Amino acid sequence: MLSSKEITDSDTLQVSCTVRNAGSIEGKEVVQLYVSDRKSRLIRPLKELKAFTKVALAPGEQTEVDFELQLRDFCYYDEAFDSWIAESGDFDLHVGASVQDIRLSGRVTLDAQRRWPVHFDERTTLREWIRYPATKEVIYPVVEDFFMQNPSEFEGDLMDFKIKDDFFLDLPMIKYVGISKGMITEQHIGKALQAASRMSVKL
Repeated sequence: MLSSKEITDSDTLQVSCTVRNAGSIEGKEVVQLYVSDRKSRLIRPLKELKAFTKVALAPGEQTEVDFELQLRDFCYYDEAFDSWIAESGDFDLHVGASVQDIRLSGRVTLDAQRRWPVHFDERTTLREWIRYPATKEVIYPVVEDFFMQNPSEFEGDLMDFKIKDDFFLDLPMIKYVGISKGMITEQHIGKALQAASRMSVKL
């Protein structure tokens, strides 16, 4: 059971479950709580152990186990921000005897309120630029002409950046200087970086 299905940075999440000894002899169990980030900027383990406790029960006895999760339990370390980051999104919570023996699962949505300064450089990919509405608007004029000359590479409205080929999304911006044949210059990218340096984004 979860104390809430939606939380913010300042909330504490209570997770509880009932453990019962269904056997005929006294037994002990280590109850473990794992967190899974359903979508992250960086690669994370599928299940991260965040809490555990040991219980001893007589035959037929049951007890309630309670865990408390803080914001840090949803974070990962991001070198780009030199800090522990909590991204908004859905997280799956798993309770079990081990990572391979999950008995209960639930889901909570985190609405992270903190905003982070943008630390982009020439190696930042187009995918990262268009991830945030503010920086997407900055980079759009820089790449608009290039993609308008290559209509086969995107579909729908260009501002949506529904680019078919991940190759273009995962290119560092500096690479566009060469492939665009002068349509995108280092000066264009420099101006975009200057504008982005004054922004902060919600992750």
